[in-house]
Amino acid sequence: MSSELAEEMRAAKEAFLRALIAARAETDKWKIVRDILDAGYEFGRLRALDEQLANDEWTAEDGEQLKENFPEAVKQVGANYNPMVGSMELEDLFRAKRYCSAVTFIDDDIKLIYDSLEEDESIREAVTNDWRGVYAMRAQLLYLMDEWKTDGWYRKVDRDEEPNKEGVPDSHYWW
Repeated sequence: MSSELAEEMRAAKEAFLRALIAARAETDKWKIVRDILDAGYEFGRLRALDEQLANDEWTAEDGEQLKENFPEAVKQVGANYNPMVGSMELEDLFRAKRYCSAVTFIDDDIKLIYDSLEEDESIREAVTNDWRGVYAMRAQLLYLMDEWKTDGWYRKVDRDEEPNKEGVPDSHYWW
């Protein structure tokens, strides 16, 4: 199981770092948000399954990629999430939950790694300010999910969108 998990974690880490890198050049703003949050969810979920393995799998090169690309990715997500979230409906419930968890995983884990790597306090502060926009997205999704509770009698959630929740902690109460 451990080597299988290690392979999954490496693939998820690489997908997350690729999504961060792509945020610099991608012109499709929804794709940036989607790719970062989808990869962030999977990477965070797998890291939560085995923290020691997650630390063992993290390399100095990964840290350099994170340090270089995280600020722009955060800025892109914070600036571009609103139209996508605004178009979500009850059918998108699992995607909304996944995105809330992605933001939380990134905040609780990846952003802490970034903060420990970035020595320039002004850059860290700028990322923290941009992060407020990302966190506002999570608040908006939580509000929508609460509103959708009254829609359930005539509309249905798309069960095909339900993700693997193994590794998602109880603190992600929206599940």
